[in-house]
Amino acid sequence: EDRTIATMSVCAVILLALLLIFYVYYRMTCQQLADLEEARQDALHATKAKSEFLSNMSHDIRTPMNAIVGMTAIATTHIDDKEQVRNCLKKIALSGKHLLGLINDVLDMSKIESGKMILTIGEFTLNDLVSSVDTIIRHIAAAKNQTLQIQVTGIRHEYLTGDETRLNQILINLLSNAVKYTQEGGNIWFRIAGLGKRSSQFEHIRIEVEDDG
Repeated sequence: EDRTIATMSVCAVILLALLLIFYVYYRMTCQQLADLEEARQDALHATKAKSEFLSNMSHDIRTPMNAIVGMTAIATTHIDDKEQVRNCLKKIALSGKHLLGLINDVLDMSKIESGKMILTIGEFTLNDLVSSVDTIIRHIAAAKNQTLQIQVTGIRHEYLTGDETRLNQILINLLSNAVKYTQEGGNIWFRIAGLGKRSSQFEHIRIEVEDDG
């Protein structure tokens, strides 16, 4: 009887040990599967972020590039008109500056993989921002015989602090959509208005894009 009890005790210990080993193995397997799934999801997220980023950038890059090509063609056909060539070169420089900012984003792979965009804060002038947008959008609006009207009113501070490239992207996307969905010969309005709430350091601005499309 003692031998039977001893044998049963040994069997019980062995069974418990096997159950413990099985439990530990099961937990380790579950953790490994969870880690693999997390890695798979991260990879899918990075791939999706890259696809979306590059898809958006291809559109954003094409718009100022078309303006550069168009201004170059105009300058070439008016090569003897110094004022016209100078004006075209100024517009090409503005579009090129915006294009360079977009290309720098494309080359920053860390932004693509994370799906996040980091703002680059710097000083810029409202006049340069408006001129850049006007240069790029007026060219594609003219191709559809559309009228682009730009109004800037009530602005006290000419120099602003922010991410000029991001603001350009937003405004150009809004206005290029206005051009796209407005009929031939339609009208597009781009308005920047300074509001009453301001101080010596801050300017409260409202930006509007309107079309009759």
